[in-house]
Amino acid sequence: MKIRGQNEFLEVTYSVFGISQFFSRVMKLFLWIVCKLIAIIFKLVSFVLSMIRENLRIGKFALEILCYRNLKSVCFSVRPNIVWFLGMAIFLAYVSPQVGANRVVGQIAGCGFWVMFFCYGIGMNPAIVKNEMANWKLHVIIQLITFLIFPIIVLVVRHFFVTELTQELWLGIFYTSVLPSTVSSSVVMVSLAGGNITAAIFNASISGIIGVFVTPIWMSLFITNIANTNNFSVISAIRDLLIIIVLPLGVGMCFNRRLSNFAARNRKYLKYFDQSVILLVVYTSFSKSFAGNAFAGFTISQLVFLCIGMLLLFFCVYGITLVCCRAMRFNNTDTITALFCCSKKSLVHGITMSKVIFAGMTSVGILLLPIMLYHALQLIVVSIIVKYFADSTKNRPFR
Repeated sequence: MKIRGQNEFLEVTYSVFGISQFFSRVMKLFLWIVCKLIAIIFKLVSFVLSMIRENLRIGKFALEILCYRNLKSVCFSVRPNIVWFLGMAIFLAYVSPQVGANRVVGQIAGCGFWVMFFCYGIGMNPAIVKNEMANWKLHVIIQLITFLIFPIIVLVVRHFFVTELTQELWLGIFYTSVLPSTVSSSVVMVSLAGGNITAAIFNASISGIIGVFVTPIWMSLFITNIANTNNFSVISAIRDLLIIIVLPLGVGMCFNRRLSNFAARNRKYLKYFDQSVILLVVYTSFSKSFAGNAFAGFTISQLVFLCIGMLLLFFCVYGITLVCCRAMRFNNTDTITALFCCSKKSLVHGITMSKVIFAGMTSVGILLLPIMLYHALQLIVVSIIVKYFADSTKNRPFR
């Protein structure tokens, strides 16, 4: 009845204006397209409003837990020790850049990467990877947002970065957007929030392997023009990353049955080793930048705007992920898993890949600054959101 009434209305309109039969069909098609577009716009607006309502609930909860009586528990729940040590490594690079710029120090860090990813491989259970293949919709959404939606958001704001220094800063932000998701912190946060732990392990692990191929391809589109280097080769970068990341990871997985208990018992010491390697590479990278005077013209206000931009980027990806999960009708556990896996970026992979992608560049410190800031901010924000989920939405659907 609704369609018939619309057709009668159109026929009356055509007869009044004396439109020919051909143009009447064109007008009918045009009005149909306009109606469909209006319907789509209304649906998008409803999605955005629901997303804003959900984020306002989280923001209200964040303000509640940041009051004086809960400030102590929040600070101790975050425990961002690596953040403070990163700041100390940058300060040491500023004080003594010539020591960190030594080639021998960089070679030691390269050997440390191989051992680090070998230990990651020991902790990966091939059975988990095999069993999680059935939940393919969740995995596709997470990887698409991680490696496609994330960089597209950064591409949209590129025209705001006009000077040479800000262009390099944008390249660092773009490098952050094309990195894979974190491994250990994503799994821990998903577990505390009541998400799908096995799916988090699967996506965090497979994301690192996909990033070996996708990250160099994305970077090849802009690094030559912005960084003024002609030495970058996608094939060479993928080959080196396969040797540094995938090869030790695969060798470690072969020893999963024999050494998994050893890795579990010594998890604390392996974590300290990982952090030491990361700090060493940060020190060498910033030493080269300070020695080459790469930070000349970089102001405190730019650093503040960068922090604000990283926060906005996080919440933008978080909101898009929430909308996608609702559209796909994921349950609570899968939604929590997608929210934490999609919005987080790996500092470990970022530091490791920088040794290959930004090899020989003096501005590597500027290019690594966004991922270090994003890593620190995501630890704080995600810890607040985890507390919200654990207290409020663990056993009831999202609304």
